[in-house]
Amino acid sequence: MPTLSDAYKSKGTIAPPLLHGSDLPAKQSTITVEVVQLRIPPDGFNSPLIMDIEPIKIGHTTYEAIALNKTNTKILMKILGDVDIDSVQGTAEFSKVLVTNPQTKDPTYGLVLTSFKKSKRKKRTESDDEVPF
Repeated sequence: MPTLSDAYKSKGTIAPPLLHGSDLPAKQSTITVEVVQLRIPPDGFNSPLIMDIEPIKIGHTTYEAIALNKTNTKILMKILGDVDIDSVQGTAEFSKVLVTNPQTKDPTYGLVLTSFKKSKRKKRTESDDEVPF
C-alpha cells in the first residue's frame, strides 16, 4: 500500500524532472548541456519554452529538460534571431545565479543562458531509420 510520501512524490512526476539552478552542486557555477530540441510546453505551464537536453545526471537524479523563462527565451532570440524552434539544436551554457522565487519570494538559484552554439547536425526523422533497398 502506498504511503503519504509515495503519493506526494508521485504527483507531477510523469515526466523527468526539469533542471534548475538549485539542482547544481554548491561549488558549480555553470553547466553546459547538449540541446536536443525546443518545444512548446503543455497548457497551464508558465514558461514559454521547454529545452530538451541530452540526459545529464546530477547526484541521483537524471535531468532531460530545462524550462526556459522569458529572460532566457529573449537571450536565445538575441543569439539566434527569430528562428523556427524545430531548427534549434546545439550546445547551451547556463550560469547559476541567485534569483527570487516568484511564488514564495524566497531567494533561490536559477539558470541564465550565457551562450549557445548551434550544431550542424540534422534532426532525426523516422525515415532515417529506414534501410534503402
